[in-house]
Amino acid sequence: VKFFGGGNFFAFVSNVDSIEIKTRKNFFHKGYLEYKNTLFTDIRTKGKIFIALNTIGQIIFWDLISHDYIYVFHPFQNGSGVFSFFKTTKSNGFLITGEKNGNIKKWDIFFEKKIKIDLFLSNSSNKIQINSIAISPNGKIAAFSLLNKKVFLWNCFHSSYYFFFGNFKRCVWSLDFSPIDKTLVAGIGTGNLNFYF
Repeated sequence: VKFFGGGNFFAFVSNVDSIEIKTRKNFFHKGYLEYKNTLFTDIRTKGKIFIALNTIGQIIFWDLISHDYIYVFHPFQNGSGVFSFFKTTKSNGFLITGEKNGNIKKWDIFFEKKIKIDLFLSNSSNKIQINSIAISPNGKIAAFSLLNKKVFLWNCFHSSYYFFFGNFKRCVWSLDFSPIDKTLVAGIGTGNLNFYF
């Protein structure tokens, strides 16, 4: 589930081949987002852009106003993976993808041009699966959780390690930054939530 439009709307994915959009106030149906009868595993919103990852590893971008998809691409070499998106301007942004083989890539997105591919990192985790990716609200820091129960932070603009930590009893399966400050929250396989300030 993701809220958007100042929290007035929400979109959700179920076990059907579409994403449904409703109003928050009275749950009024506002439409569907679909792509070739595929199921979706992750959804994100940034302004009027809606992004989803489907079960065959394609990332689809829609315009939330028209409900038309803008473009689709398959960034993963080995099946599916995880992603996070940061919108830098009205027509630009970047996407970071992580794969089961440990590859991490940064994709510069230009909505009015063809996608430009820029290698961000390769095999940085020694071929250890990437479980989750989060980008800070200012777009400067990316956080990655790995299958080996570790998390590392990376400077998106200088391509260098920022911080590395890992004393978790189980894997970290979900990461997210607070939209209003520097707080990072980690969802751990033990059922705990850890907050880092």
